Amino acid sequence: MKNKNALVTGGCGFIGSNLAEKLSDEGFKVTVVDNMSSARKDLDEFMKRNSDIEIIPACFSSDQILSRLSKKEFDFIFHNAAVPRVSYSVENPALTTDINVSKTARLMEGCIGNIKRFIFASSSSVYGGADVLPTPISHAKDPKSPYAWQKSAIEDLIDVFCQLYEFDAISLRYFN
Repeated sequence: MKNKNALVTGGCGFIGSNLAEKLSDEGFKVTVVDNMSSARKDLDEFMKRNSDIEIIPACFSSDQILSRLSKKEFDFIFHNAAVPRVSYSVENPALTTDINVSKTARLMEGCIGNIKRFIFASSSSVYGGADVLPTPISHAKDPKSPYAWQKSAIEDLIDVFCQLYEFDAISLRYFN
């Protein structure tokens, strides 16, 4: 298999680190970027077990990451990074919107023409209190918090990027 390069944002959190490890096991060259605000408690053990995974302690939209994107160093971006707590987004809507939406837009802009595919970790929270379980993708979005709206807004922005920039992307709505 041709070596594929993947950037996993939020790759030191629970979902991101498990994804990074699986990608590495499948033959991907994996780079993780994480600001370490929600890093797993056993990060040292994870790093020892996965010494082939490059870990960059930085923001996913930092100039360092955007520079590497412009050099086409990554084939795939798995965007898992976010400020995830609904209650925190209610208390800090401007801050969380800046991080979750504006910085994601900056990351996506850096990806235009430089990657093969952008995979976004969205959330079932975009459905609000859906009364249909399991909830089909055709169910109307009805976000009930800034966090849910932010995930929904990024999904919509991805659709716009796909139409305007030949941007190949998918949003995955994770359920817990």
